[in-house]
Amino acid sequence: MNNHAARPSEPAIIAADFQAFNSHLLEYYDELFPLDENAISFFSDLREEYLATSPRRPVPLCRFLGVSCGTGNLENKLALDPFDVTGIDRSPDFIGAARRRIKRNGSTVRFFEMATIDMGRFLKAGSFNVVAALGNAIPLLGDEILVRKALHDARRLLAPGGVLVVETENYDRLLSSREPELPELSSMRVRLRRRYEYKNENRIELETTLETGNGRRIVLPCAAVYPMSTARLETLAREAGFAAVSLYGDFARGAWEADGPTTVAELR
Repeated sequence: MNNHAARPSEPAIIAADFQAFNSHLLEYYDELFPLDENAISFFSDLREEYLATSPRRPVPLCRFLGVSCGTGNLENKLALDPFDVTGIDRSPDFIGAARRRIKRNGSTVRFFEMATIDMGRFLKAGSFNVVAALGNAIPLLGDEILVRKALHDARRLLAPGGVLVVETENYDRLLSSREPELPELSSMRVRLRRRYEYKNENRIELETTLETGNGRRIVLPCAAVYPMSTARLETLAREAGFAAVSLYGDFARGAWEADGPTTVAELR
């Protein structure tokens, strides 16, 4: 980020919660979290599998739910593939941005301001062929009870033969190495720092700092993270009613490795 060090330090703005932090993050979200083109291919492959195996003729559109969808970049792209797409996020700022993208792209996505823990209450059971909780959305629920609920709700929302896709940091590596800081995310205008404090095997506390080129610092000082290892994910998936879990290292379906950066899991 240009000229960041040259500017005088200013008092940090302390965000009370993720919603407050996200209102500052919104302007830079797509710069810091660009769309992974491999993710589009990954979900397109799942759509092709659905089309080939569905007993219904003609086959309806593959119904996709994006959980904690952010600004809806992936969801709007998939709607052109085509999928029948719904996206939910608890942030009104993110949902507003996602809806504006609909108008620009002419897509037909439905976006709702909704927390992950409420999806089982407001969305119809059996409505989706693919549910995706990406970007560490499940661990950021912060508590095993809420993680269990999210997995149970996702299973209930899936139609027969449906797939839940979960993307997380690789907590097998992080719990072993106790790395204090995740890799910095940055663009020309901003950088995002994320520090971990390891409390126990079921809780990490996350401090997130957004630093902009004009010298502003916005800090979310303490957010709970549930460090879900692959073994724990597999156990919770079985409890939720899933029969199989496939692990990958990325959306290109690279092999999952214990010391890799991320975990991508298919739950069926």
